[in-house]
Amino acid sequence: MRPVTYMCSDVDNFVSDELYRHLWLIRREVEAGTADPETVERWEELRETITTIVESLRAAILAAKPQDRAKAMRRWIQAFVDDRWPQATLH
Repeated sequence: MRPVTYMCSDVDNFVSDELYRHLWLIRREVEAGTADPETVERWEELRETITTIVESLRAAILAAKPQDRAKAMRRWIQAFVDDRWPQATLH
C-alpha cells in the first residue's frame, strides 16, 4: 500500500485546524500509553474506519484508467456522501 501524500498547502490547512490539532493530541496520548481505555478503544475504531475508507477509495482510483482517475475519485466521493452523509448527520 502506497502512503498518502499531501501538498504543502494541505498540511498547512491541517495544522491550523482545531479538530486536527485535537486529534493529533489524542493520537500522541494513545501512542504514549497515557490515554484512558475508552479513548484508546474509540481511537482504534476511528483508525479502522478511516483505513477502510482510504483503501476503498484507493481501489476505486486504481481500477480506473489513469486518465479517468480524477473522475473515478469524484464519483466515489459523491457516492460515499450520498450513502453516508445523511445517515451520519441525520440530514
